[in-house]
Amino acid sequence: MQTSAVYACVRVISETISSLPCSLYKSVDKGREVAKEHPLCEVLHDMANPEMTSFTFREVMMTALLLYGNAYAKIVRDRAGHVKELWYLRADRVTVERDLVTKKIKYTFSSDIDNKTHVFKAEQVFLIVGMSYDGLKGLSPIDQARKSVGLALPTEEFGARFFGYY
Repeated sequence: MQTSAVYACVRVISETISSLPCSLYKSVDKGREVAKEHPLCEVLHDMANPEMTSFTFREVMMTALLLYGNAYAKIVRDRAGHVKELWYLRADRVTVERDLVTKKIKYTFSSDIDNKTHVFKAEQVFLIVGMSYDGLKGLSPIDQARKSVGLALPTEEFGARFFGYY
C-alpha cells in the first residue's frame, strides 16, 4: 500500500465494490423480492456489526482480498443459529489448516487487540477466497505481481543489453 499505484487501485476497486447494492432476496411467485424480514438482511445491507456499517465491512473485506488473496470474518449467531453479526478478521493474522484429529478445516486468529490466539471452526468463519490452488488459501495478487514485475525488470534489462539498446 506504500506504492501510490497500488494504493489507488485498491482504493478504487474496494470503494466501488462496497458501494454496489447488497441485498438478500427471496423467491416469490412473480420472481424475487428483497427479504427484509430475514435476519441476515440487516447484516448485509445496514450494519455488519455494532461498530461497522455494511459499506465499511465490505470495503475492508475487499481490501483484504485484493492485498492478501483472502478475506475473513467471524460469524456471530443468535440462539436460533441466524447470522447476527460479522466481525472482520485481519487476513495477515489468520492461519488456515486442517485439524489432524478431526480432519476438518480450522482457522487460527492471532488477535492484536487482546493478544490471544483464537481457534475457529469452519462454520464460524465467513471466508472469501481469491484465486487459489486449493480453494482454502487465496493467492495474494500483490505477491504475484511483485514476482512477475521482479522477473520482468531484469529480463527487459538483459534483452536491452543483449540487443544493444542499452
